[in-house]
Amino acid sequence: MSRLYSLLLIFLVSLPLFAFGQKDKTVIILVRHGEADKATGNNPSLSATGKALAERLPEILKGYDVDEIYSTPFNRTMQTAAPLATKEGITVKTYDAFNLRSLADSLKRKKGTIVVFGHSNTAPSLANYISGLNRYVNIPESVFDRAYIITIKEDKVVIEEKSYEDLD
Repeated sequence: MSRLYSLLLIFLVSLPLFAFGQKDKTVIILVRHGEADKATGNNPSLSATGKALAERLPEILKGYDVDEIYSTPFNRTMQTAAPLATKEGITVKTYDAFNLRSLADSLKRKKGTIVVFGHSNTAPSLANYISGLNRYVNIPESVFDRAYIITIKEDKVVIEEKSYEDLD
């Protein structure tokens, strides 16, 4: 009888772990980098306003259980991603902004929540590649608070375009 109780106990203890580890959908959050300091050359760093936004992103995205973070290798995107990566304890993976189709194909096969930091042209282009539509256009150069929330479940793709204030 004690063996039965032991097996039952093991089952009950491991059940939440099994359920917790299972992700039945993919959530991809496409984020444009914060405002850049254009005076810093071809690979600008964030401006003070951009840094302030980057510092707010972990709080804005607190409702998401982030599994992976991607960024282009440019200063402004890496600096925007850094506070979230630090909070989540996740290493930022870089991607090639000129090979978005490959990234889209890879992201669609993953499960969990992935945040991708990009640019005014790469975020909407990536949304188009993931959805198979040609609906999303470049984000205006003066807009730095836009995100695309893409949910993929059972091959159904739903995309919501939101401002950061609508996320928290």
